[in-house]
Amino acid sequence: MKYPRCYCFTLVHDKQLFIIGGTDNRDAKVTIVNNIEVLSFETNKTTIFLDNLNEHSERVEGIAFDGIFIYIITFKRFYTVHINTKLKGKYLEYPPIENMRCGYALIIGTDNNADTVIYLIGSGLNHYYYKIKENKWYTQLSKRPNEYCFHGCGVEYEESEKQGGFDKGDIIESFLP
Repeated sequence: MKYPRCYCFTLVHDKQLFIIGGTDNRDAKVTIVNNIEVLSFETNKTTIFLDNLNEHSERVEGIAFDGIFIYIITFKRFYTVHINTKLKGKYLEYPPIENMRCGYALIIGTDNNADTVIYLIGSGLNHYYYKIKENKWYTQLSKRPNEYCFHGCGVEYEESEKQGGFDKGDIIESFLP
């Protein structure tokens, strides 16, 4: 890698590993790594996909990927990067978190209406979900409140007898892999 880093986020797309954000803590002063680096599985080489990831040099606190857009959250901003064009999108509505802290898990899923949503997990008493087509965040009480920092997680849906399937609007728990 061109830039050693920790506390970064990754995704796999088109036979490549995208390494997003992070910090370089080799020196006494921690430095924000403000880029996306890509490792090609075919050549085993890394390249800089996007430098100057955000003009405010804020550490990435979570990402989600829908196959086209990388959704990125920092302490103050929520925005997208197009995986094919590398264009950064406009700033999106920020989640209603009272005390933003480091390391959330963002997961793409669907709600009861089959709309694509992003679940934000790891903030204790509440979970949040973002309806992409509305550019709006919603709050949902956690059934088992846990706070995690810098974790991966999955979403467990509660089975609904009425529908005979999963009620995708109700997050049961986030969990560590």
